[in-house]
Amino acid sequence: MKTARSVCRRSKRCVSSLREICRPRIEALAQKFGERVQVIPEIGAELRQATFKFDSNLAHIDLRFRASTDQEVRKLVLDYELQILPILMKFVPHVQAEFPLEAIDPGAVAQWLDDRIVDFVRTYLSLHQNEYYLKDHMVVDPVANIRFSQIRGCVGPRMAGEEVLFHRRRRRAANSRRRTGSADHWHGEIT
Repeated sequence: MKTARSVCRRSKRCVSSLREICRPRIEALAQKFGERVQVIPEIGAELRQATFKFDSNLAHIDLRFRASTDQEVRKLVLDYELQILPILMKFVPHVQAEFPLEAIDPGAVAQWLDDRIVDFVRTYLSLHQNEYYLKDHMVVDPVANIRFSQIRGCVGPRMAGEEVLFHRRRRRAANSRRRTGSADHWHGEIT
């Protein structure tokens, strides 16, 4: 019984000690996505978990970071799980790392978490550039005749009762020329 209690205390201490490493990174990720993400923390005796549910028109995206111990309570187990539905591109759905409880390297844990966050952000950005996900969200700039995602467009004047979307770069250049007083604001290069 005494051994079980000491193992439980050691597990709790280990998972709790990761707070200084994980919390700032998890909070920074949540802040970057703002209102587009809901973060659901789960804290148990032997488990710490943060689930991110992303609001996207393109896919259902859930990201989960979990810290726990193995069954023998000898190793810290970190899990990264990413679920994107529908699956229309390749991505890494799960990565796991284990660290011995007696000699956890905080730098290695921080690096592992940083690498997973970077992997996720790259996957998220590539999803928003993937033609299969964007297929139902493509429009054509009526002036430049450029196909682009309506997510990246900006609203222009109303034509025939409907808003017209223009490619942002084209619109930015036009607005810039308008501010400088150029009368020829619809001609020129797309930047």
